[in-house]
Amino acid sequence: MDSVRRALLAEVKKKNFSWDDPFSIFEGSYYELLNKNRLILKESQLRIDTLNPDRDSNRFHKKIVYVSKILKLMKRILGLERYLMAMKFLNLYSRDEYQLFLIEGLEPMSGD
Repeated sequence: MDSVRRALLAEVKKKNFSWDDPFSIFEGSYYELLNKNRLILKESQLRIDTLNPDRDSNRFHKKIVYVSKILKLMKRILGLERYLMAMKFLNLYSRDEYQLFLIEGLEPMSGD
């Protein structure tokens, strides 16, 4: 289980959701919930290329150019003040544990 799924599991448990075995792949399991929400990576995708400039500088440069264009467009659309607020928000919201909103169909096991 990769770090994102581990962080999500920790957040799910805080909300009174529980599984006897979080590594089970059977019906009603955490894996099935993630799979239904398209949050499972295939084995070949587990090592998604990282932004490592030493590994492949050409691919890294292309990613930087692409992201820069998107951010410039975002600034043009939002204006500088809203763009800066959005960047601060995204910096916080990009943490693994804040991705819980990606999981639909969570129903508390007790209470809530």
